[in-house]
Amino acid sequence: MFPTGDTSRVKLATELLLLGFLMDDWFDHHPPAEVSSVVSRLQSLLSSPSSFSPRTTIDRMHATLFARILADPSPFSSSDSSSSSSSSSSRKVLEAYMAMLACHCWPSRSSSSSSSNDSGSDHVSAGPTSTLGRYLSFREVDVGMPICAELLYWTEPDLLDSDDSNNDEADKWRAALRPLEKVAHYHVSILNDVFSFEREWKAAAQAPLLARDGGGGAAAVPLVNGVAVLAREANVSMESARRLCIALVRAWEVEFLSMAEELLLLFRRSRAEAGQTDEGEAGRRLVRVLKGIERRMTGAEAFSWRTSRYL
Repeated sequence: MFPTGDTSRVKLATELLLLGFLMDDWFDHHPPAEVSSVVSRLQSLLSSPSSFSPRTTIDRMHATLFARILADPSPFSSSDSSSSSSSSSSRKVLEAYMAMLACHCWPSRSSSSSSSNDSGSDHVSAGPTSTLGRYLSFREVDVGMPICAELLYWTEPDLLDSDDSNNDEADKWRAALRPLEKVAHYHVSILNDVFSFEREWKAAAQAPLLARDGGGGAAAVPLVNGVAVLAREANVSMESARRLCIALVRAWEVEFLSMAEELLLLFRRSRAEAGQTDEGEAGRRLVRVLKGIERRMTGAEAFSWRTSRYL
């Protein structure tokens, strides 16, 4: 995502993503009540950083990093308006990060599993794990589509500036990019689920014990994983669902490239209609954005193959 971004901001972005990974692992091993308490305190940090008093290691890690991100200046200008815009974009990054953490507290996360009653029949409520479509929509925030998008533009804030600094034009092209961001996010979400299935299966098996120890009862907690969702919805084995998920991931790769080509053609047509014979700096920036989104997919897969993060 970040090869052409501002060095200082790329460093902060990678630290924030790493902290998100650490929190995700921590959530897997702590009861829901404790998770909610931690997220609530971090929300207080974001709302009132000046009055926040860190009490734990998690508090201190977040307070330090949040302060550095909010204080980081725009890499392109030192004007007051640029400083205000930089502060606003930095806050959007942190809000997207907190939205990702807050997903772990959603009641619907644990209220929509397949559960067997005494008669042996299965019941699936209409929650985020009831169908693959609902699950993918849920994962848009849970896995971090907003944070990834915000970080891409935060590390390189001039990416979508038009040649004449027309904000409406930049907004138009960012809106046109959202379908591609969605496909990239689905790709990353499901591929992560394929890699992490066994690890998450074990974590889900331990969840009733964590809930009981945390005073929340010993009710079953669902396996929030696309492989399990598809297996249940299509009534196939987990191994078959895994193969289907891989096929779906590869199909999204083809779809992304097709959508990117169509968007570039649309951009060139728009430039030609405006009497501009070349793509200009705006065109080169658009190509960099598309490459950045594509790297989110290729980088996530390379990361999964080269590390044990999702194994």
